[in-house]
Amino acid sequence: MTFGGTAAGRDAGSVARAPWPNAAERAAARRAAQEALAGSRARREVEARAAEEAEAQLEAQLEEPIAPLAARPRIEDDESLLGLTRRSNSRVGQRVFNLFFLFVFLLIAIQMVVALLAG
Repeated sequence: MTFGGTAAGRDAGSVARAPWPNAAERAAARRAAQEALAGSRARREVEARAAEEAEAQLEAQLEEPIAPLAARPRIEDDESLLGLTRRSNSRVGQRVFNLFFLFVFLLIAIQMVVALLAG
């Protein structure tokens, strides 16, 4: 086991190692950093191209003319269970509705009076 930190001692598998990186380790770290930087640059370029393409597609869509809206389809009267259609919701329909219930109320009131007098 050597404590001098010589290159021969380290290559021979000695246990002692200097606490700082040697020239080969520094060169390897520098190459790894450069490769990572190059990869991130390439990634940024690809992302920038994709963003430009998406923006160009959006602009092309915005430049296309918008088709005019079709006319609203006719609303046909459907036969509802209660008979509340567009016609019955009109002013005339409301008056007929009120008169019918007034007639029913008067009929009940008249029958009650007749039953009390006949009783």
